[in-house]
Amino acid sequence: MSERWISFPELEGVIGKAEAEALCKTFGGLSKYLPRKPGADHPFARIIGMRALETLAAFTGGWHLALPNLRRPEAEKNKILGMLDDGRTHQEIAEECRVSERWVRHLAARKREAQGQKPLPIAMSYNKSC
Repeated sequence: MSERWISFPELEGVIGKAEAEALCKTFGGLSKYLPRKPGADHPFARIIGMRALETLAAFTGGWHLALPNLRRPEAEKNKILGMLDDGRTHQEIAEECRVSERWVRHLAARKREAQGQKPLPIAMSYNKSC
């Protein structure tokens, strides 16, 4: 999966503040595919409208777009760490807790470091079974 993370200021600069906020409130923390030429049936279309969607697709279409989460995920930290202990995948945790997979991977890495474990090799750090 080709993923591109986009910051809120970058997203705001491309489609405008109101549209960026609406998109992040709906899909923040998740990775959604954005084709280069999206149709009116794309999930972003109902949130930001076709004009903004086409502008965003021209800027970064063809990628799975990792959208920023506007909430502070620190409050979910203990719950996420418990879910990691239970063997849940990063994707499952991110979807259930409405945080980014990136944040879950970060917490998993910090947990391994705190336990004195070596970081996972890059190829393994994205393995859903980790």
